Amino acid sequence: MFRRALAIHKATVREIPVYFATDRKQDKNAKTITFSADRTDATLTYGQATVIIAKPDAAPGSLSNARLPNADAAKAQTIETTEVGRLAIRDVVVSDERQLMEAAQKRLDTASVFPKQAFVFVHGFNVSFENALRRTAQIAYDLNFDGAPFLFSWPGGDGLLSYLRVNAGNAKTATDHLTEFLEKVVAQTHATKIHLIAHSMGNTVLLDALDIIKRTSGNQSPLRFAEIILHSPDVCSDRFAQVMTAIKGIGAGATLYSSTHDRALGLSALISCEKAGATASVFTGVETIDVTAAGSSFLGLNHDIYVTNPAIFNDMRVVLELGNHPPDKRSPVLFQPKAAEGGTYWLYHRPQAGDASVDTIALPAVAPRPEIAASPFIAQPVAAPLIVYPAPVAPNPIAAPGEQPAQDEPEAVEAPETTPAAATPPLPAVSPLPLPAVAPLPSPANEPASPQPVPPQAAPAPGPNGTTASIATPPKGTVKRKKRKPDVDPDWNTKIFRQ
Repeated sequence: MFRRALAIHKATVREIPVYFATDRKQDKNAKTITFSADRTDATLTYGQATVIIAKPDAAPGSLSNARLPNADAAKAQTIETTEVGRLAIRDVVVSDERQLMEAAQKRLDTASVFPKQAFVFVHGFNVSFENALRRTAQIAYDLNFDGAPFLFSWPGGDGLLSYLRVNAGNAKTATDHLTEFLEKVVAQTHATKIHLIAHSMGNTVLLDALDIIKRTSGNQSPLRFAEIILHSPDVCSDRFAQVMTAIKGIGAGATLYSSTHDRALGLSALISCEKAGATASVFTGVETIDVTAAGSSFLGLNHDIYVTNPAIFNDMRVVLELGNHPPDKRSPVLFQPKAAEGGTYWLYHRPQAGDASVDTIALPAVAPRPEIAASPFIAQPVAAPLIVYPAPVAPNPIAAPGEQPAQDEPEAVEAPETTPAAATPPLPAVSPLPLPAVAPLPSPANEPASPQPVPPQAAPAPGPNGTTASIATPPKGTVKRKKRKPDVDPDWNTKIFRQ
């Protein structure tokens, strides 16, 4: 019984390792290993966390429905990303640089969908350490990323009142620590591709770190950056343009997802300046996608579209997996190019019923790697056999002579490649058989409430010599006789119709 329960547990729960580095101060009063929103002046703390995810009824891979041929584009809106409530942290272990690097290398060596690849996620403002772990695991799970997922968690504040303090001090300190983490740890794993993903104010930390790496290392950096994904950057537009120009070419490609309805960035703009993540602007070295139409809530902040809108998350997955650029090459219906000052940006179009099928907006024909084709995220088309039901009289035009299939079950045959056979002539009309008339049953409504059936008259009993004797009826009033109970229940009709 224990083995059976263990097998059920393994079949319904998936474990995602997250390799982290943080410059937060460890909370010594907590019962488990955790880190507060305060920063530490000491060196970075490294470790590994295990996040467990309860599998839904549908296996991971539903996101690939948006890339299946001959499917409506509206299906991209019916798929779902993983809910945060399904993620739980099983354990957190603190380690040193060498232990973290060795654990990540083992993960890289066994990867098949993203072989020898890693991604580093940098969260934004007002995110706890535990939520940062869950978000990293969710991204890895929904991407079906079997490479090494890294998290850099910095003290991003614990409330709106700390926004100015975080923006001025903690982000600058975190930039130096992220640079150290990328150069001394992630680079030593020898990953062939390192993807970078940042959200909100985490873009400030990441872009400043890339600026330092570009200026100090140039083209001699051991880091092999691949795709750089920038979600809703809480970065001033002029500063964003300056940094993107300086780090141009540091990665294989850069994609910016912005929304003019991002209310969190709108509030931030009132405090400081216009944000790059809240404008549909053209910047050097990055492809801007305006995902305003992907906002899921009129009253919400619309600040985390990248993990709540399946179509946007699926586009990020395609970028990381295949590196196709520009956006309209990936999906010409979902992303439409718009001319603007300085170049072109892309506008997200919410798919509607009746849009072009996804075979016209999916990726161009690419010979997939065997490990990608075997991924549960990429649904494999299955050719179903053609079911031919034989006619009741005419012979089956597909079956060979003398090999007529049985009439009570269909036979699965392959569809003919030649011109289909002539249509079977119609069967002669058959007149229906006459049915005998059946007397209708008496209706309870037409029956008396309490019928009194008359008992049948009993025949006189035979005598000893076979003769019958007549019984004289005494006159009335001479003999008192007990009334005989009828042989049939008088309420039989009512009882029957009550059943």
